[in-house]
Amino acid sequence: MPFAVPSSRVGCVLLAFAVFTGSAMADQIRFDRPSEWRQGALPLGAIQLDGDVLRTVELRRGTDAISNLADFDGGIRAAGSNTATARRTIDGSEVTGWEPDWDRPAEDWYIEIDLGRAVNANSVSLVFDDEA
Repeated sequence: MPFAVPSSRVGCVLLAFAVFTGSAMADQIRFDRPSEWRQGALPLGAIQLDGDVLRTVELRRGTDAISNLADFDGGIRAAGSNTATARRTIDGSEVTGWEPDWDRPAEDWYIEIDLGRAVNANSVSLVFDDEA
C-alpha cells in the first residue's frame, strides 16, 4: 500500500524506514553463549528461535510491508510534528495523509515508520497529494 502524504508544500518531509537491504544480509550475528541469544537481541523477522536452535527466516520478495505491519508490532515510531495524524501515513487510504506543522522548524518535518521486522525492499512508494 503506498503512503499517502498530502501537503501544500513538498519541502523537506523526511521519511525514515527500518529496512534491511540486500547488503545488510551479508552481516554476521555472533553469540558466544546461549544466554546471549536468549536475551532478545535477535533481529525480529530475520531469525527464529526454535527451542535451542536459531534458524534464519526467508525474506520474501514483493511483500507489502505496510499491510500487515501490526502483526509485527510495527507502526509509527516517531513524528517531529503533527503526531496526532501520523497514523494516516499507514492507514492504506490515499485520501488521508500526514503533513508536518509548517510553523515548526524544518528538522521537525519527519515521520519514522517501524516495519517491525526485516524487510527485503527494492523500492518505497510515496503518494503525494495532487496539490503538493
